[in-house]
Amino acid sequence: GAHQNRGLVISFLRHIELCVCLLYVLDLTALQGARTQLKDLQYELEQYSPGLSQRPAAIVANKIDKVGSGEKEVEELRRNEETLPVFAISAKQRINTDSVVDFIRKLYDEHNPHVS
Repeated sequence: GAHQNRGLVISFLRHIELCVCLLYVLDLTALQGARTQLKDLQYELEQYSPGLSQRPAAIVANKIDKVGSGEKEVEELRRNEETLPVFAISAKQRINTDSVVDFIRKLYDEHNPHVS
């Protein structure tokens, strides 16, 4: 219900409107599956501002360092979200984080109108 001006999230949604690209950071240890988290985030963005979820984006599947988290859900994301790159990382352990930073730089350079 973030798009309905509930809580502090509405300020975050206003900020997202200024963003050139998006990263969907998903928690692989959450009870709610990664794909459900992604769909919920995209739904909230669309309810707030139609077309917002269509900006250049990537999926960051976090917490691959936790036992039993990850491989199956990451593969499902890659299979079902063909248009979005999926990065499996551990932010805490800094596993695969460099690849995300490199991708962010690439997205920013490609889609920022102020970069020449």
